[in-house]
Amino acid sequence: MKKLIAFLLFSFSFSAFISAQQSMTDSLLGALKTAGTDTQKVTILYDLCKIQSTAELGKKYADEMLSISNKINYKKGMGLAYNRLGAISRNQGDFKEALTFYFKSLDFLAAQKDSFGIAKLNNNIGESYRLLGDYPTALSYYLKSLGMLEKLDKQKFVATSLNNIAIIYRYQKNYEKALQYNMRSLAIRKKLKDLDGIADSYDNIGIIYFEQKK
Repeated sequence: MKKLIAFLLFSFSFSAFISAQQSMTDSLLGALKTAGTDTQKVTILYDLCKIQSTAELGKKYADEMLSISNKINYKKGMGLAYNRLGAISRNQGDFKEALTFYFKSLDFLAAQKDSFGIAKLNNNIGESYRLLGDYPTALSYYLKSLGMLEKLDKQKFVATSLNNIAIIYRYQKNYEKALQYNMRSLAIRKKLKDLDGIADSYDNIGIIYFEQKK
C-alpha cells in the first residue's frame, strides 16, 4: 500500500512538473513570435533552452541562439549559446565536448568582461574536469571561480564553490582541507538560511567522517 501511495504521489508530481514545463514553453514560444529584436529572440531562446527536458530540444534552441547571434555579431548571445551547448554535452556524459563548448563560451564572456558569467563558467569547467577524473585541473578552475565570486559578493554561489572544492579535496583524501571548505560553506548557508544547502553541507561532512571511519 505504501509503495502504491508513493508511486501515485510521484506520478502526480511528475505530471504537474511536465504540465508546468509545457506551459512555460508555450508562453516563451508565444513571446518569441512577437519579439521585436534579434537580441530579444536570443534571450527568449536561452530561457527555452534551459527548461527543456530533452537534449534534442535544448540543442535545437541553443543552435538557433547561435545562428541569430552570429548573424548580428551578438557576442554575448554566442557566449550564452556555447555555454548551454556545453551544459547539454555535460549532461549527456560527453565531458570533453562540454569543455570545447565551455572554452568557446569563455572567450566571448571574457571579451564582454562579464565577471559573474566567467566565474560561473569556471565552475562549470571545473565540474567537467572533475567528471573526467582530472582533479588538479578541476581544483584550479574551482579556485578561480571562488576568487571571482568572493570579489563579487555572490554568497550563495560562494557556498557552492566552497562545497565543490571540498569534494575535490575529499577525492584526494585530504580530509582536513575538505572539512575546512565544507565548514566554510555550511557557515554561509546557515547565514543565508539556505535549508537545501545546509542539508547538502551536512551530508558532505558526514561522508568525510564515514570515509575516516568516524
